[in-house]
Amino acid sequence: KLFKLDLFTCGVASLANIGGVASAPILAASYSRSLIPVGILMALLGYIVGTAGGILVGNLLPAL
Repeated sequence: KLFKLDLFTCGVASLANIGGVASAPILAASYSRSLIPVGILMALLGYIVGTAGGILVGNLLPAL
């Protein structure tokens, strides 16, 4: 409710973080075939943000 996202966006974003590029387009295709590229982009963005976040946390932990 805070961000006013629809069920499609929440579902594909969640599955993109868990399953990655392999499963997000499949869920996107269940809504509409034209949304497959959106699922791929969400999964790739999740990889990029996750990698950058992992590197950041890896650099911060030795400082603690």
